Amino acid sequence: MTRFVELPERDASFFHPWIGDAYQRGIRDGLRLLILGESHYGDDRDDEVPDSQSTNIVVRGHLAEPSKFRLFRALEQLITGARLQDSSAREALWQRVIFYNFVQRLLRSRRPEHRPTHDDWNVGRAAFVRLLREHRPEAVLVVGTTTWNEGLSQAGFVDSRPLNDDPTTGLYEWQVAPGHSTLATWVPHPTGSFGFSAAKWRPRVSVLLDRAASATHQRRAPLA
Repeated sequence: MTRFVELPERDASFFHPWIGDAYQRGIRDGLRLLILGESHYGDDRDDEVPDSQSTNIVVRGHLAEPSKFRLFRALEQLITGARLQDSSAREALWQRVIFYNFVQRLLRSRRPEHRPTHDDWNVGRAAFVRLLREHRPEAVLVVGTTTWNEGLSQAGFVDSRPLNDDPTTGLYEWQVAPGHSTLATWVPHPTGSFGFSAAKWRPRVSVLLDRAASATHQRRAPLA
C-alpha cells in the first residue's frame, strides 16, 4: 500500500523556486525536469535579511553573466552533454526547468559551523514534497550528496524505492502523489567536490532523463 507523507503546517517554501516559462513543455518530449540544489548563502552577517526571490535572482544572474556561475555551467553540461556557449540555447534550457534550493534558511557561510541543522532538513523536506506535488516533475536531479543523504534518503520518503537493475545509476522512484511517480538521482555538488567532472557524471544524468522520458511517453500514450 502506498504511503504519502503527512506535511506539517509550515510546509511552504520561503525561497520561491525558479520556474521556467516553458516548464510545462519540458526539456524534451514533454519531460518535466526539476533540479534541486542545497542552500543559499549570505555574507556571514547576523543581520542579513534573506530575500525570498534569491533563487530567481541567481538564475537570472547566470543568464546575464554565465562566466560567474560555475554551478549552472556544470548543470548545463550534465543535462545537454555540451558547454552551452550560445545565450539563446542557455535561455531555452533554463526556461524549460525548475530550479530550487532545499534548505529554506539563509546560511551565513559555507563553514562547517554554519551547515544546515537537523531542523533545516526536516523543514526543507516538507516544503520540497509540497513543491513536488504542485508541479509534478517526471525527473529530479539532486545536486549534492549531502542533500540526498540528509534530506531525501529517509525511509518512507514519498515511498522512495531504488531501481536496482543497474545500481551505478543511483536511480530511485518517488511516488509523490496518487497516480504520479517521479524518477530521481543525485550527483556530487560541482562547487563542493574537489575535481568534479561533468563528463564522469553525465552518464548518470542521461540514464535519469532517458528512463523518465520513456516512462512519461508510456504514461501519456493513448490507449489502442
